Amino acid sequence: MKPMWSAPAATIRLATFTGGTGEAAGLPKSLVSRAIEEMADTVGDAIAMVEDALPVGFPPYIHKAVKAALSERAHGLKTAVC
Repeated sequence: MKPMWSAPAATIRLATFTGGTGEAAGLPKSLVSRAIEEMADTVGDAIAMVEDALPVGFPPYIHKAVKAALSERAHGLKTAVC
């Protein structure tokens, strides 16, 4: 199942963070971009940590849906930053 909000939403969020939220916080766009890139680069490690902590019997369909959504969002953010 592919979510309705993929790469375009990630691109919008990137613009919001670098030109809106980050700017309002007084952060340089380069810092915000690097932070977003780092999050995108480490999402696989975060997913693995959560997978290790899931209780036995956790519904696989929930795990699969969340993992797919996070991976797709991370890819969209990484693409938008580069």
